[in-house]
Amino acid sequence: MDPNGNTWSYADPREYLRHAQKGLQGLPPLIITVAITGGAQGKEENSALPESPQEQAASTYEAWNAGASIVHVHARRADNLSMMAHETERYREINGLIRQRCPDIIINNTMAGDVLDTRPDGHCGFEPGSLHAGPEMASVDCGPIAYRFALARREAPLSGRSAETVVDDLFVTTFGELERLVDRCVSLGVKPEFELFNSGQFSILDDLVQRPGMEQPYWVQFVMGAQNGNYATPMDLLHLANLLHPGSMFSVIGIGPYQVPLHALAIVLGGHVRVGLEDNLYLARGQKATSNAAFVERIVRLAEIVGRRVATPTEARSLLGLKEEPSEYPEGDRVAVDR
Repeated sequence: MDPNGNTWSYADPREYLRHAQKGLQGLPPLIITVAITGGAQGKEENSALPESPQEQAASTYEAWNAGASIVHVHARRADNLSMMAHETERYREINGLIRQRCPDIIINNTMAGDVLDTRPDGHCGFEPGSLHAGPEMASVDCGPIAYRFALARREAPLSGRSAETVVDDLFVTTFGELERLVDRCVSLGVKPEFELFNSGQFSILDDLVQRPGMEQPYWVQFVMGAQNGNYATPMDLLHLANLLHPGSMFSVIGIGPYQVPLHALAIVLGGHVRVGLEDNLYLARGQKATSNAAFVERIVRLAEIVGRRVATPTEARSLLGLKEEPSEYPEGDRVAVDR
């Protein structure tokens, strides 16, 4: 168990009771991540979803003011906002704009590729350009995942798809590729966010947390409700939490309609949550979300109702073992990229 009480065995009832005996205020404060954009759907599905760097920075600012401590960033191409960008400079532009608006928010860049722009092997995979753009955290998907969904056409003036596109593909990776990515994270001082889609991927995580330079607490994100992943049920979340390594903190992504019940359980368990338009386009059935901040505001209200305090960005940095000083992005600064 962490001597500071920030991590513990979530399967041990005595440890839980010791933390919660004075109510949920006895648990570590709740870290809220906001995933502002994502790499698939865009304004064709919800006009509030931010696509340009300026929109992403403005949306992050609103979510930060509402209580988000971490922002998860997917860059979009300047010439086609329906598709992801992978270039370091594009991510650095977005990171810099976010930092100008949000002085202390934790910046977390994705490394996932574009579902419409596959690698030479014909499948989607990692694109590490974002890792060199000065993020404080980076998401690492711990294993292959299959998916199939439709992307709607984009009416003018939106750039991109002129017709509906059905994506039926596979995100692929290997032990070796993941080891190299984690080693690069360590060398750059970037904290990996390990995304697990099912409990079988713990076998990969077992290897990754033993890489040289890996330090606790490990930050593990459970992706629930995604195709080919664990079912989005309370029992599945409890199962995943029971398998965590000592010294781990966990956060929960609930896709679409599964978001609120899974987040409620995560809050009570002592875990953390991710919200945002990447994961859910609707605030309620038939009611599209008007902003990323609306999701953050709802989680803050839920945490208040059950009596758990929301972490400030400074507290989140301390809990995660990050540097006290936020990342900086001076204009004109360039980062050497070695892929």
